[in-house]
Amino acid sequence: AMIDGASSWQIFRRLTLPMMSKVIAIAVLIRGIDLFRMFDYVFVMTSGGPGDATTVIGWQLYEESFKSLNFGRGSAIGYIITLLTFGLALFYYRLFKRDY
Repeated sequence: AMIDGASSWQIFRRLTLPMMSKVIAIAVLIRGIDLFRMFDYVFVMTSGGPGDATTVIGWQLYEESFKSLNFGRGSAIGYIITLLTFGLALFYYRLFKRDY
């Protein structure tokens, strides 16, 4: 590409970035799944925080299941987390699927 007169930006945009797109997609997917696992940070640092300031979906699952002993609602929240994670993975799979 340099021999053909491409600039550094053109090389990055047209060669490097497309070759790295699958790796970037996997990294973003793993980080997106990790966003649903914020329970441990909230539990260790604030235990739910002042009021509901640090309530995340994992903390809500814990409170429903083990503090309120409402296992049905807690399992429903867990099922929703699973569906959201699967939906995110399916979205990224279809977004970055390429036929070569």
